[in-house]
Amino acid sequence: KMRPLKQKRFMIIQNFFYYPLGMALLFLLIAFHSLPKKVVAPLLAATLFMAPEKVSAMSFDILTMQEADDAYRAGLYKEAIEAYQNVSGLNTHEDALRHYNIGNAYAKENNLNAAIAAYERSLKIEESEDTKYNLELVKKEKEKKEEEQKNEKQQKQDQENQQNQENQNEQDQQQNEQKENEQQNQEG
Repeated sequence: KMRPLKQKRFMIIQNFFYYPLGMALLFLLIAFHSLPKKVVAPLLAATLFMAPEKVSAMSFDILTMQEADDAYRAGLYKEAIEAYQNVSGLNTHEDALRHYNIGNAYAKENNLNAAIAAYERSLKIEESEDTKYNLELVKKEKEKKEEEQKNEKQQKQDQENQQNQENQNEQDQQQNEQKENEQQNQEG
């Protein structure tokens, strides 16, 4: 059985992201409290205008990962793949997890070649036993499907050959009957 989606790392980021931000704002407030208001106002304005871009970008990536995880769990694998592919700004571990999850989604879609490629990208970024396990599992499934297709093709070919042989036997029998009828007519 395939090992499941990995998402723990992203959930931790999402749950604890606002605590350091709140602490930083509290420390800024305390640090700037003793300064004159003419100095505090521009500094506070600068922090408020610079921070939202970084916060929103990070929140967007976290939300995209959460959306991808939710889509995966709901069985919407194409949407999950798209969402995972849109995530950026990840560290190497998170990027490896992203490719691992993409591989899982492709495997659920029965796109085994794409799943293998995603698992291999994940392993190039970071070694993981789960990724190796799923890669081997998908490779075995691919070999199994190829063998089944080969067997189906051979069965179909055998059936066609058998049908052709039956048709040939029927034609031979009809020709023999015609010859026998012709011989009987010539004798009679």
